[in-house]
Amino acid sequence: MTRRHWLLSLSLLFSLFASPAWGNDPHASHTLNITPGQDTYDLTGRALILEQPEGRNLSPSELLADTTRAWQPLSSSAPNFSFSDRAYWLRLDITNTDTRTRRLILDIAQPLQDYIDAWWMTDGGIAREWHTGDRRPLSDRPFRYRAFALSLPLTPDQSGTLLIRFSSHDGLYDALPLTLSSDAAFFKRNDAESLGFGFYYGAITILLLYNLIVGLVTRERNFVLYSVYLFFFLSWNLAFRGYLGISLLADHPTLNNMAVAVLSCGLFFSLVAFTQGFLNLRQTLPLTGRLLWGLSALLLIPTGLAVMDVYATTFAVLIPIAVVILLTVLYAGARASLRGSVSARIFLLAWTLLIGAVFAYYARVFGLLPSSWLLENALNLGSLIEILVLSLALAYRINELKQKDLISQQQLIDQKEQLNTELQQRVETKTRELQNLADKLERESITDALTGLLNRRTFYPKLESELRRLQREPTQTLCLTLLDLDHFKALNDHYGHPAGDQLLKAVGDLLQLHWKRSGDAVFRLGGEEFAILFYTRNLHTVSERLEAFRQALKTIPLPTAPPPADGVPTQLTASLGVGLVSALYSLSPDELYAMADRALYSGKDRGRDCIHYCSATDRTPRPRLEHH
Repeated sequence: MTRRHWLLSLSLLFSLFASPAWGNDPHASHTLNITPGQDTYDLTGRALILEQPEGRNLSPSELLADTTRAWQPLSSSAPNFSFSDRAYWLRLDITNTDTRTRRLILDIAQPLQDYIDAWWMTDGGIAREWHTGDRRPLSDRPFRYRAFALSLPLTPDQSGTLLIRFSSHDGLYDALPLTLSSDAAFFKRNDAESLGFGFYYGAITILLLYNLIVGLVTRERNFVLYSVYLFFFLSWNLAFRGYLGISLLADHPTLNNMAVAVLSCGLFFSLVAFTQGFLNLRQTLPLTGRLLWGLSALLLIPTGLAVMDVYATTFAVLIPIAVVILLTVLYAGARASLRGSVSARIFLLAWTLLIGAVFAYYARVFGLLPSSWLLENALNLGSLIEILVLSLALAYRINELKQKDLISQQQLIDQKEQLNTELQQRVETKTRELQNLADKLERESITDALTGLLNRRTFYPKLESELRRLQREPTQTLCLTLLDLDHFKALNDHYGHPAGDQLLKAVGDLLQLHWKRSGDAVFRLGGEEFAILFYTRNLHTVSERLEAFRQALKTIPLPTAPPPADGVPTQLTASLGVGLVSALYSLSPDELYAMADRALYSGKDRGRDCIHYCSATDRTPRPRLEHH
């Protein structure tokens, strides 16, 4: 049987248990309307799925133009294509019925999806496109996020089509949980998820260290084997959840995929070794023990395939071996429990709970159970409970050892007290390290990596805070300035992106030099767009400060090579739009931003390299306050 026939057979086997990723009503209306006040949207029945014909590479335009394609409605928010060498297209038609600009984020919460190519299509053609995936560099991802998220800004009444092409390295897909939500809902969910995973990994790390220390001190091999199992489980989970791919292996996507497979094999091998020692199978069930060792030897096959990066074949071989190992472990635990071993009964309970959680998780993935928070996190919750219950089983083994030897009991108690003290110190040290890391991540999350300025994520909260503060200081005037570098794309294309980045960094340094008073704040909103927020009591001072900065901007030297060409400016200039508001006027952040934005574009229309103003008194730009 060829490799392809082998994969197709497995895919057919999976399809017996999985619900289809698409429904049966392709003619119904599937446009998703973005409505005011709604933050999360269910894509079931709204998104459409198309299996790409074999041997054809279709462009987004060809797909939209071809009305003969049998697009099918998505019947699950987590479609699963299992073993397949085809590519799959997802289509989502969106209309913003809200009266304000909305920023939506499509969360593809599958860290192991090999290739994701997406296009945002409007009446004007392709407005945005993304090319990312687990097999591509981390720098290709729109967000530094363990999975993949696509940002869609929608203006009022804007309509468009999002096309996404999913393809695999060599024929294996994992479930693709899809969630469309506002940026606020996405980041809130991501923060909560990060906190949950932090607790989860912290708990496993503490248990790993605890059992390792106990095993080394007491020379009880089962504790050491359990620590090895926890190590492989923790490492595999970090790879499976995408955290290795954005940390240690961020620059090595191929190694990250190999790690998932290799650590999976190591996980089952360590499970066999732990089960052998804990249940003493060599003495109690020798035939079962030999069967488990034989199965663990077979794990060398998928391990070798993983090293060769034959990903789909690796799991096609590993999955049946893993299923037999799990069933054999359950059988051994049941037999030992029937013989009256209390620790074996706890062992059996732990694995029963874990396997139940695995079945519940995949029942949600395949659409057999409705999606819920509990089912979405069933694997993590089940594994944590299983690890804790196994720790109880090991603790009970300690009590059995105590009863056999009273002298060793007292020594073990003394050793445990010492270990508890050392463990507490380790926990405190680890807690401080985690806190320091959290503080560092918090600082990085609000700072633009290139310029060191505050980023767009902090812009609106800061603007809202300063508008509230303005109401308490009636003598002050709040000034919001939007700055856009003139003809920066031409400069970037002519001198190259590295030179463009250096110019952006120089602009950021200049902004921080000119606005360093208490209460001043400077932001990079994206690309060549910046924002300045400061207070003043004298409007003439505003003009002086902005004009001084505009002139200083021209002194930033441009690269000397290649020589300037037609259409490439010979000096760096910017257009500035200024929105002014005092405590006499109550404006929202959006209104103040709109004022500054109108002023900015009015200045661009008048020839660029200028400062244009708009105040809350007239809400329109004032040509008489321009500076050229």
